[in-house]
Amino acid sequence: MADMTIIQAIAYLEGLPKKIGAKGVEVMKEEFNHKDRPYATGATTRSFHYEVMGDFIFIGASTPGAKWVEHGRGEVRPKRAKMLHWESPTGADVFAMRSRPVKADKYIERTARRLESMDFH
Repeated sequence: MADMTIIQAIAYLEGLPKKIGAKGVEVMKEEFNHKDRPYATGATTRSFHYEVMGDFIFIGASTPGAKWVEHGRGEVRPKRAKMLHWESPTGADVFAMRSRPVKADKYIERTARRLESMDFH
């Protein structure tokens, strides 16, 4: 704490990074779930977390699919097999020759915009 400015020290004493981080995770869940997802198991929203690192608060998700929702992805075709295979939310096996592209849903950008407009003091 010796290298912190007075404002940073006050913010830490007031628990401000934790407030911002916790609110960020809450807002991110709202933005992520703002519409029906075609394959919604809840794994991505359960992986939302925050970390306080020095002067920064990182809010993110630890599932691989989270980046595909934010940035989108192209069509997926099998590379080493004849068909793609995955398990549906009901547990049924699904086989397909391809998976359609997914458009980007900028939930992280929306979260950042909402957090910028909030007053945490």
